Amino acid sequence: MPVWGVWQGDRFVFSTSPESRKARNLIDNPQVAVHLEDGNVVIVIEGRAVELRDAAELLAFLDVYNPKYKWNFTPDQVARGVFAVRPEQAFAWLGGEGEAFGGTATRWQFEPDSSPTDR
Repeated sequence: MPVWGVWQGDRFVFSTSPESRKARNLIDNPQVAVHLEDGNVVIVIEGRAVELRDAAELLAFLDVYNPKYKWNFTPDQVARGVFAVRPEQAFAWLGGEGEAFGGTATRWQFEPDSSPTDR
């Protein structure tokens, strides 16, 4: 399911209705893959989604999310259903034409401190 989101430090943060199937699935199984919609420049991160509940974290999310998408969500509207994903691994490649995939495919594994190591 596509989501709009923002990068905050070393995490991708997004929101969804807390009653949605997506939110319920994330609570039951937090393993996720997140990727761009662009098929020519592919970036995929895999990690675990954690629901944010801390008021300061939610305000920080709104400070970035609202201007990016021209919304005016309030803290009450996002008290539930905001998730953060810290990458555990990432994949990237150029799609496009020809043999771009073979020469550009890359995978990173992230250490617990979120520092990537190229593999």
